[in-house]
Amino acid sequence: DGGPPAYWWLDHYPRLAERAQELGMVDIIQRPGDTIFVPSGWWHATLNLPESSEDVTVACTRNIFPAETLDFVFPEMKKSDPAFARAFLEILQEKRPELMRFLPAASETSKPELVGEDPSWQLPRRHFSSLSLAECRRRFIRPKQPLIIEGLDPYLVSPETCHLSRDFLSRHFGEKMVAVFRNFRDPKQRDAEDEMEVMRLSQALSQLQRGGCEGLYLYDVSLPLKLPGLLEYLKLPRYFTHCYLQQTMRPHCFSKSWPTLFIGSAGSQARLHVDQWHSHFWMHLISGRKRWSIWHPEDTHLLCPEVLPGKVFPRFPDLSDLEVTWQR
Repeated sequence: DGGPPAYWWLDHYPRLAERAQELGMVDIIQRPGDTIFVPSGWWHATLNLPESSEDVTVACTRNIFPAETLDFVFPEMKKSDPAFARAFLEILQEKRPELMRFLPAASETSKPELVGEDPSWQLPRRHFSSLSLAECRRRFIRPKQPLIIEGLDPYLVSPETCHLSRDFLSRHFGEKMVAVFRNFRDPKQRDAEDEMEVMRLSQALSQLQRGGCEGLYLYDVSLPLKLPGLLEYLKLPRYFTHCYLQQTMRPHCFSKSWPTLFIGSAGSQARLHVDQWHSHFWMHLISGRKRWSIWHPEDTHLLCPEVLPGKVFPRFPDLSDLEVTWQR
């Protein structure tokens, strides 16, 4: 990480070579015609040494992924790029189900049909195959009833994106500049503004992959304005396409605001709020998990809302402060 690979050979290799036998290090000189096989998990470094009569070395390589390495490679793949690992697993389950025995057993989490303990309002869980457009509008959109819809992912996100994997986003849109926020649960920063930095998308994704960046959040990035090329890989749920913000005769300042993209690390969060104009909204989760806390509009007064001068939507205290108030 400190500079070009040559630094490693100049600074570290000599010290390692002195302890080669102790460390189990082997030096190999590969010559024309040699094919070296390196098993999974073996660390290695290479230094090109052209022949005196030539200017360059030429080689070709390929990573291979036989079934016998699934138990070791798949967990590493999942840590490196969870979205790609999920896409890979789905294809493996469909095409080669007999190979699933090589994978570590994954615990299945049951999903309740109804979420919430209060019978006066609960979030039902419905699979899209049993939910018609007419029923969705009649039972949920018009009466303002929250809903969880399952099974839409294959129809909303193009399979070639591998669930918008980091690798896909970096290769296709890595040079795009995006605003990256950092917000925390630290009580000392509760009243402070979130830190914001503009950087390339590939740089932000690289920080996420390295870890140690709790709170990093690509928040509400407008796809039509910032990543228009990504729109060809995404479709909108038919249940929510009837929207007057998109169906106006003349363009306006919100014509290209949505859809938007969210990429959040562990600990990133959207604080307690109500959406602009108190409008409906939907959010499709492509990978990972997201915890929601939802309150019925009739209980708004219990959340201590405050409307600041010149604003049209309320601001709320931090959830931890509200919990202390409720306990009292």
